[in-house]
Amino acid sequence: PLRLKIVPFTEVLPLVETGSADMGASGISITPEREKIVLFSQPYEKTVRRILVNTDAPYATLDDLKGKVIGAKRGTKSEDFAVEKLQAEKTLHFDNAMQGILGLLDHKIDAYIDDDGEADLASDKIASVDGRRVKKLDISIPLEEYGFAFHLDNTEVKAAADKIIETKRLRGEINALSRKYTSIYMTLDLDNL
Repeated sequence: PLRLKIVPFTEVLPLVETGSADMGASGISITPEREKIVLFSQPYEKTVRRILVNTDAPYATLDDLKGKVIGAKRGTKSEDFAVEKLQAEKTLHFDNAMQGILGLLDHKIDAYIDDDGEADLASDKIASVDGRRVKKLDISIPLEEYGFAFHLDNTEVKAAADKIIETKRLRGEINALSRKYTSIYMTLDLDNL
């Protein structure tokens, strides 16, 4: 039987790496660094990262955000981007996009970075707080690919996952699944974790 364990993003790859979990699934960007510690399925989704700010914020470019306080989920490529490219004065970590956008609306951060689907979903769910709203900057951070993670020795399960992904892609089901289940938080109603 399938057993699902919800953990913070920073725990997903360590659990897979040590064999404590058979598979990691959480919008995990496939990177050369991560490929040293886990096997990745073939990519199942391509995404861009988006930067959200308050509608009344004076930010329009990446240069405008250099040295600002940036919100992101800990251990994600969004956090890496905030530190490396924006040279954030400070990064604040949030468990999910809902919390990040609320932090933005409460002026705890100057901007929040997340993948496009999460950013859209959270900003749609939080239409406004006391009339304050967020907007996406017209900046997209380079395309990334997401994959499922497996222990380095788990080649059989990785191969099975690749076959399922390819079958669903050929049937045109991947995009439909992505649209239906854009966010684990929405799907499992976990916004308040």
